[in-house]
Amino acid sequence: MKKRNLISTAIAAFLLTGIAASSAQAQNANATPTYGEIRLVSGFMPDPHILHLQAGGPINAAEELDERCKGFIASAPDVNLRYQASGLPLYISVESESDTTLIIEGPDHRWYCVDDTVGLNPVVILRTPQSGRYSIWVGTYRHNGNERAVLKISELEGG
Repeated sequence: MKKRNLISTAIAAFLLTGIAASSAQAQNANATPTYGEIRLVSGFMPDPHILHLQAGGPINAAEELDERCKGFIASAPDVNLRYQASGLPLYISVESESDTTLIIEGPDHRWYCVDDTVGLNPVVILRTPQSGRYSIWVGTYRHNGNERAVLKISELEGG
């Protein structure tokens, strides 16, 4: 119950932190993702889809993208998600013992930057996600951080 309330209140925070950026010089969504590509069709199982990774990198997202994009990230995405939507919401979150951030370039080329949604863990909530490629970076607050993290992709609230 508490987790659902936290996720629900995160919607307002997400709406305030989703940004549009005309271009990103340091981020290269076309580079080979460090942890490869995930292909999911709406209704996927198991839900959530889980990926263990190392977060962080040398690039200060606030300087390269927008001051609302916090954390240090790599140039290449950590992972590309190829998603086929069907009207269900999409939740992309990170769990870590470290303070992490989440930066996503959606299929519409809009940038979503989120920090500290549930405690120190970021959650991007897409109520009506589009089909296409989502390039995902997991950032850290330490320059060149190499922090263990778990990326979760779900269509279930609190997933």
